[in-house]
Amino acid sequence: MCQALDELMADKMNEGILIGKREGKHEGILLEKQNSEAKIRTIISNMLAGGVSCENICRFLECDPSLVEQVQTGIQ
Repeated sequence: MCQALDELMADKMNEGILIGKREGKHEGILLEKQNSEAKIRTIISNMLAGGVSCENICRFLECDPSLVEQVQTGIQ
């Protein structure tokens, strides 16, 4: 009986560890995505400050013109 309980508790602990790892990976992916978006906005801002046209920014960064416009209005 004790061995069965020990095995059950070990299984539950391992399951909890796996769930925690999955949640951590998910949070890491979300954080990475947020950081990437912030970096892209910074790059767009720098390119606009350097006089690069919206068309060229979209071509170089493969982004939507609306994103460039959002960054541009945020600068002004």
